[in-house]
Amino acid sequence: MQLRHQELTREQLYAEVWTTPMSQLAKRYGLTDSGLAKICRKHRIPRPPRGYWQELRAGKNVRRHPLPPLKAGERELMIRISLPDPVDVDADQLVAAEALLAKLPACLAIAAGWDEATPLSIQAAATARSVTHGSIVDDCLRRPRAKHRYDVRVSRGSAERAVRVMDQLISAFNSCGVQVAVEDDGQTRVQILGEDIPIYLTEETESRAVDPTPRQRRASVRDYSWVGPPHRERVPTGRLCVRVGDIGVYGVRRQWGDTARSRLEDRFEAVIRGLVKVAIATRSAILKRARWQNEELERRRSWEEQERLRRVEKARIESLDQLLDAWQRSQMIRAFLVDAQVGMPSRQVNGPPCQNPPDWLKWVEEYADRLDKLWQNMNHN
Repeated sequence: MQLRHQELTREQLYAEVWTTPMSQLAKRYGLTDSGLAKICRKHRIPRPPRGYWQELRAGKNVRRHPLPPLKAGERELMIRISLPDPVDVDADQLVAAEALLAKLPACLAIAAGWDEATPLSIQAAATARSVTHGSIVDDCLRRPRAKHRYDVRVSRGSAERAVRVMDQLISAFNSCGVQVAVEDDGQTRVQILGEDIPIYLTEETESRAVDPTPRQRRASVRDYSWVGPPHRERVPTGRLCVRVGDIGVYGVRRQWGDTARSRLEDRFEAVIRGLVKVAIATRSAILKRARWQNEELERRRSWEEQERLRRVEKARIESLDQLLDAWQRSQMIRAFLVDAQVGMPSRQVNGPPCQNPPDWLKWVEEYADRLDKLWQNMNHN
């Protein structure tokens, strides 16, 4: 797909910068705020100072910094900005998303009533037991070994809290009418706004320096060769986060977790709102791929039609060349006959082109007639 561009002069971009906030203008052109600021600095276009838009909305008379003139010998250049691809959205999905977000506060109120004394569901309790005896996933993290368990990847110390958070989150989903399926292969999939999105709850890890044990030092001679034994290891931090699995969609947030100010249990609204955006982005990616495929199919059809017309044109030219060749030969032969009948002696001669001129001239005339019939038949066909 070809990229779309828009060309602006310094005056045009200057006018837009001072009439539209940079954040909105950058989003229109598919740029970041810093990217648009770099373009302005490169072309010496002043930008509104901090507080400009607040003062403007308050009705104050704010001063606009003038656009500096071009330097001596500097040419006026067109500023070329790449425009983002057209957004492919499903209108019905957007309506469903608004309805889901409208009832979100009531759904979260149900989940907010959970506490440490709330009993776990049967599946959550089974997941907690399975994590304790689960297999290693990423160094220090474990996941359930048994089938049909929540997809959690945590350390033993965080297992109980992790399954409780997952159970509480799934309860919030169910309250909103969002179905959650736990597959036999260990995946937990959220069916939201017509999209099937895999999620999992994991624990963040960090790298920590460690001193090699005597056993590692002895093994380094044999196993680690020149690099020596490992001096760092991954350790769990106790910080939990919900992540979206690999769905091939980028540009949207796909992780929500504990922060310095709030725990994951208090961020379910951000999780659900984020998954709504992921579902919309997933549908948008599907529609975009379908549009690209249709455009590629249309380009292929156009190319095939051009090739067909080219072959037809080539065949017509070849046929015309044959007609012209037959017609020219016929005309040349008949002109030759006129001169030959006058200048060629009627007596028999020895050697080429003939031994009997009258018979030879008759044969030449018959050959010219055959050429006439040939190009006439080709012309009719």
